[in-house]
Amino acid sequence: MSVYNGARYLGEAIDSILGQTYRDFEFLIIDDGSTDDSVDIINGYDDPRIRLQQHSNRGLAESLRQGVIDSRGDIIVRADQDDISHYRRFEEQVTYLDQTGSVGLVRTLLEIINANGTTVSGCTGETSLVTSAPRWWFLWRNIGSHSSAAIRKSVLLEHNLNYRSGMDGVEDFDLWSRMLCHTGFGVIDKPLVKYRVHPTSLMQTTDKTVQQSRFALVIREGFEAIGMQITASVATEIAILSGQTLINPVQYRYVHLIHQLHLIAQAASCCLEELGEHAPDRMRAAQFLEWACYVAPTSPAYALRLLSEAIRYHPRIVFSRQTVILLANLIKRTRTIG
Repeated sequence: MSVYNGARYLGEAIDSILGQTYRDFEFLIIDDGSTDDSVDIINGYDDPRIRLQQHSNRGLAESLRQGVIDSRGDIIVRADQDDISHYRRFEEQVTYLDQTGSVGLVRTLLEIINANGTTVSGCTGETSLVTSAPRWWFLWRNIGSHSSAAIRKSVLLEHNLNYRSGMDGVEDFDLWSRMLCHTGFGVIDKPLVKYRVHPTSLMQTTDKTVQQSRFALVIREGFEAIGMQITASVATEIAILSGQTLINPVQYRYVHLIHQLHLIAQAASCCLEELGEHAPDRMRAAQFLEWACYVAPTSPAYALRLLSEAIRYHPRIVFSRQTVILLANLIKRTRTIG
């Protein structure tokens, strides 16, 4: 756990770790130069499993990089200073990894809570269905959830992998994208972490331009890893299209992806198939439909093209609620223009 001025929620987060049914672990807490009462809160616990490290403020990614180096166990379970882990989280993730040797990264679903701890969404995040084609999904967006992740340190060591300094805000997406070139990806279909959304969280305070450029870099490198070259401008628009860059993907006006996105997706599918990985048609259809909804304000005609691609892969998607809404909006837009 990396901590930076997290006093408000830190006690709840630490209690949820110390209260795990799986009890044989070290609890490495790295204080990243906090100026509030965080260190006092940590020192107030009398539990031999806690190991506190302190250094000047270096950012989340660098703190986690150091944490990986200094951790003593093979399974590294991530936890955030403002989230709450279910009491059986460690037990279930350790069991999963023990039983699935080909998987080096496993995450869980999330329960979203607000600043006061009230549940906003009871169960969210991509389910285990995405494990049939994780690299396909990671080309376009982050399907991990950092605060629910457990990874094998042995995989990181074997392939010289770790968090990269300076990648705060996309540190998880960056590491996962590079890990999946070497190991399997798993999802436990249970919300084992309460993920807190509040105005002072890292994702809400990161500069949106910096966040966008870092996300685009990871996407560009992800395509390079499967043998494709894409431009920085295309990578930037895919980053925005992911819906995770603090820029509203519906309100953005796409320039470089119009009439190109389906071609890029088809080429990526071919590259992955050459690597022995195939994305199920139903999943690809869902992705095309989502893209159609996002680009509709920029290009209604291309939105229809993307919708036709979705229907080609999975004809029954034409009956989905999302398709009906998209078509209604396109008809409304056409009438307004007319």
